[in-house]
Amino acid sequence: MTRTMGVLLAVVLAAGCSSDPTPPPPTSPQVPTPVSTPVSTQPPEPVPTTIPATPPTPPAPAPARASTLPPAAPPVVPALSAVEVIGTGLTTMFTWDPTRDVSQADAYLRALPLLGGTLADPGRAGSRNPRGPGLQWDAWKSQGASVTAAVVVTNDEHPPDTPTAVYRVVSITQTPRAAAAVVQGTQTLTAWVTTALTPDGWRIDTLRF
Repeated sequence: MTRTMGVLLAVVLAAGCSSDPTPPPPTSPQVPTPVSTPVSTQPPEPVPTTIPATPPTPPAPAPARASTLPPAAPPVVPALSAVEVIGTGLTTMFTWDPTRDVSQADAYLRALPLLGGTLADPGRAGSRNPRGPGLQWDAWKSQGASVTAAVVVTNDEHPPDTPTAVYRVVSITQTPRAAAAVVQGTQTLTAWVTTALTPDGWRIDTLRF
């Protein structure tokens, strides 16, 4: 037993003496050498693009669907008052254009929608001047003149109005003009007018000078 322990002690001492207590010098870390990548100086090759010879046909639009909404109602035109009918009707009746109209009867026919009673008879258009347009009309036509009417409702005494009839005294001035200049033939008329209420609104029923 004593012999064995002696041998082990000798082995341990021998191992301690044989090891070098000085540590080895440190080694420098290895720096990797950069690897250069060659850069190409050639332009990149174009990427082939395939263009179709004929553009595709767009799809046909869908057929329009029929509207199920009801048609729009016509605009409501306010009814003219009795005095407005007098002004509009007589202005139309006494505004003449000899360069286009055959006679004063053409203006009378243009006023028919605002006339009532016996005045609404188209046959009365020619009866206002049975002798024809006259020399003054021919003079206006040769001058290229047109006659403009201005109607003024006066304050002259008249019968009292009723719910179905309105009476007025009016002044009608006709002024002929050619190339923006007043020419001969201006005249002013005084008329007594009656308007009557009809199912279609107020209409000029009688006209007296």
